[in-house]
Amino acid sequence: WLIDTAKSVLEQADLEESNNPRVSPVALVRCSRRGKTRSMVELAIEVHKQNPSYGVVYISFNTNTPLMETPVQDPMAELCLRIAFAASKDRSGPEDEYREFLDFTTAKKVSEEWVEDWLGKNKCILFTDELNLLQDSIGPKV
Repeated sequence: WLIDTAKSVLEQADLEESNNPRVSPVALVRCSRRGKTRSMVELAIEVHKQNPSYGVVYISFNTNTPLMETPVQDPMAELCLRIAFAASKDRSGPEDEYREFLDFTTAKKVSEEWVEDWLGKNKCILFTDELNLLQDSIGPKV
């Protein structure tokens, strides 16, 4: 499963350079508490192993990197904040992730432009865990 799915993800990512550049998302669906997060982490590792030319970014909306305000007024900002946090090199490890994320959110302002500048022309595959939490928290536009 893992090797074939990683190959499929990379085939989809390579469509960017074709005549039809619409890349289809890949979704992992399972019952609650059945290993989706672990599968996604392993898939991200395998994708990078199969093609290290892609930047691989894994983000989550789980309890370690929770939404700070609900309803969410700017979903793109929430997404970009997690991308910047994942890209941050000066983190100590998973055991301190929640505290470090809280510190990061108060110290940093991240925009879509920042993410685009950070990526530059590099190819990147984004793995997003618990995206449904963001969708469920979006408030009315003001």
